[in-house]
Amino acid sequence: PAERLRILGRSGKVRTFVHELVRTYYLQHAKTRREELHERFSDCLRLLHSGDYARREEHLRRSGNLRAANEVFVLDCLRAGRAGLLSTLGTLNPERDADLASFVLRMSNAQAAFDAGRYVEAIEHLIGIEGIYPDSLMAERDILMARSHIKLLSYAHRQEAKSLLSRWGHLKDIEFEIWGRATLYLSVACVFLGDEQSAAAAERTLYAALAIRLHFDPTARCTLNHVRLVGSGNSGARVPESLAT
Repeated sequence: PAERLRILGRSGKVRTFVHELVRTYYLQHAKTRREELHERFSDCLRLLHSGDYARREEHLRRSGNLRAANEVFVLDCLRAGRAGLLSTLGTLNPERDADLASFVLRMSNAQAAFDAGRYVEAIEHLIGIEGIYPDSLMAERDILMARSHIKLLSYAHRQEAKSLLSRWGHLKDIEFEIWGRATLYLSVACVFLGDEQSAAAAERTLYAALAIRLHFDPTARCTLNHVRLVGSGNSGARVPESLAT
């Protein structure tokens, strides 16, 4: 949108302000408000490209907000784990960030158990995570726990999955990438429960959000591809024609 309005120009991956007065203003203020501008830019990324965890972490770290930077770093670790890549503690300080390091370890163990088909073991690892973390991290725990419950096939387990995922609707405008996955698996859980009405409602909500964000958010394209991947193996998660291209 900013490029269409000729506020920003693009040269490769670099974006610059088009108007000389705007460039001058920000250059002047960058000297005295550098940390604040880094934090605000990270917040813009959260709203417009929520899945770009690496850049969000970088700018939070430059802002001096190390705790928030480390929490976003954890989200990037979890993303790597889902992709089958090795997660490391990286910038986490084992003493200062012991709680986050413990979270990463438990989530990594749970992901490994899930990938190996040991779903009960995965749930046991996840139950050990206390509810002391920010919503973004607790939602990641619940998504993996819900996926494990879905795999266990019983009605009770899938009802538990629905319950776990239903609590994260408020993340839609806060952490879109996480909300998108939670909503997708909520739809899948409802399909397996035979609750077609709730499944359809979750799908409509997800697709409506994707239709808007596909115009500016690369995360939305990744979420849509995830919908297609999951939908290819389930009777739910149907991709509408308007989003199929």
